[in-house]
Amino acid sequence: MPALLQKYAWDVRIGSGGPSLWEDAGGELKYSRSGGDFGVEPIAIIQDHLGVLPRMRPQLLQEFCLYHNLWNADGRVFKKLNDDGTEEDACEVSEDLVRVRTKLLRQFQAAAQFVLVKYMDSIVATSHLCDDHVLDREIRGEDHYLHLSIRENKQTGAKSSLLRGKKVILPPPRSECGQWPFERQEDVDFPEFVIGETPEGDPIKSTCDPDALDDYFDLNSGAPHYLTPVYFTPEVLDYYYSEPKYEVRDGYLSCGGLWGVSVDNNHPEHVMVWLGDLGRDLPANERHHWLFHNIFVPDGTPSRTAFERQISGQWADAESPAWRLQAAYKRFRVDWAAEWGWDLFRDPDDDDPQLLASLRVPPRGGNREFGEQVQALDRLMVESVNTRQLKSELPECEKNEKSIALLERWLDYKGYQHLEQDISVLRKIHDLRNVSEHRAGRKRTQAFQKHQIGDDKREAVSTLFEEAISLLGSLGEMHAEAVIKQS
Repeated sequence: MPALLQKYAWDVRIGSGGPSLWEDAGGELKYSRSGGDFGVEPIAIIQDHLGVLPRMRPQLLQEFCLYHNLWNADGRVFKKLNDDGTEEDACEVSEDLVRVRTKLLRQFQAAAQFVLVKYMDSIVATSHLCDDHVLDREIRGEDHYLHLSIRENKQTGAKSSLLRGKKVILPPPRSECGQWPFERQEDVDFPEFVIGETPEGDPIKSTCDPDALDDYFDLNSGAPHYLTPVYFTPEVLDYYYSEPKYEVRDGYLSCGGLWGVSVDNNHPEHVMVWLGDLGRDLPANERHHWLFHNIFVPDGTPSRTAFERQISGQWADAESPAWRLQAAYKRFRVDWAAEWGWDLFRDPDDDDPQLLASLRVPPRGGNREFGEQVQALDRLMVESVNTRQLKSELPECEKNEKSIALLERWLDYKGYQHLEQDISVLRKIHDLRNVSEHRAGRKRTQAFQKHQIGDDKREAVSTLFEEAISLLGSLGEMHAEAVIKQS
């Protein structure tokens, strides 16, 4: 640092700061990661192409970006992904301005134990008058060296001031780097969740701090057990279905590889999570979202699936028809391709890779949620039918023949035994999809009456899923029979 403060002039300039070769006093050629005389590395490097090529935006120091694992798509806004899956703007870069979050810069400084140097170079017009219309002053301290001058142009009378210099800022201790093994241990928020009721009907609450709960080894005797079921409305999962970065699976919720928690989402009326898992596996920022949906379920018990998997340690199929349909659909596509050598259902469009995962029995029984599920089911089982392959195997095809009609003729051509039953399921799905795209009216009412869709749309969705599962099972049994009939 003393060498940096021997002069007030800058130690780096536009066009420098990148790797270079240089020759020392003894004539030995050396390589430098940065072009500064004192090993100065600019946090933003401005490249100079001498007017031959268009001006580029400044380049952030790559070591800084990699340290914080910053994400960037356009070279302008850099984002930092936090451990809980939230994002924050870390840096903004434009042609004339670079802004870096102070917290992140100081953490990087702490990790590398770099001295931070702030340079100043300011020219402004002034009306300040001084003796002889000239001021030349140096301002020095232990951590700064400034030079202030005021000059007057004798020809024009214009006056200006020039402030140049630098200030050095020592690094924080390495423990402030914000990463392992010095993650900041802030007060962790463990809210209290409702786990029961008193005989008078008052809620019984408990912290979800896993270190304050009892376990099978009497860790905190008398405290609620780690495996105390905590119940939530099904709407608690709506947010996670709406955000692509989250994945809701049978019995599990996750955010990429950042975090994941076991959930009992096989019960039609509620979602359950073990009390200790709320504190151990959910990030602190997520717990208040779950707290908002916390309910008490009298005589509530985990679903059979959750109990057998998590308590008994046994394999158990899902109870929810949505999870069973997702599993059946994936299994059917693999088995069909292995048997026939081609896919009956093509992959969904690239713009909706999570279409299959979006299938769910909606928590509310409204027409909008019903329509969303019917449309997803139609895209998976009607729109995605491999019409090109079906046409290639039929002796003749009618012009503009649609997917259901093609599949019906192909199945009939193969001698399929459950033709009428399974095709009627596909026609039902497609009919309901067509009327669900429009406002309520006569056509919707007629379609609902035709297919016996009542007021409880949750039950209607469950029924559709069960019928789709049965259809896939029937088609799956067709393989060997069809091959024998064609031989």
